[in-house]
Amino acid sequence: MNRLFSSIILTTLLLTSCSEPPDEEVINHNIDQAIAGLSNKEMDRVLDNLSPEFTGSHKLDKKSAMRMMAFHFMRHKEVNVISTRRDTTVIGDTAVTRGTAILTGQSSFIPENGRLISYTGHWEKTEDKWFLRKLEWN
Repeated sequence: MNRLFSSIILTTLLLTSCSEPPDEEVINHNIDQAIAGLSNKEMDRVLDNLSPEFTGSHKLDKKSAMRMMAFHFMRHKEVNVISTRRDTTVIGDTAVTRGTAILTGQSSFIPENGRLISYTGHWEKTEDKWFLRKLEWN
């Protein structure tokens, strides 16, 4: 009986350890990677998560998002993004993330500017990878 019980537990542990993380967790990881990319001025970490058809507030597309990041990276010695709240809902191969974040830019020790934004991100799953399709903020 002990041997059967041990086999069942071992099989369960092996099956659950090999399973993929939930979609919500993957999306939140992608957001964390993009935040780290912004904070470390690593544009590719942000762009890797954007859909080729990405659109954003103020008629932003993927190319203009790249230009906007380059501008802020050159203007500020440090760029900081702090996620203050985030909620992701997955429905099939699409998902919506709503949250708030604090953005600051600084050239010295004290931030020169900062703002709290509310955002909504629309995600789509393509070939088992989640991409940000649309980002709206205020």
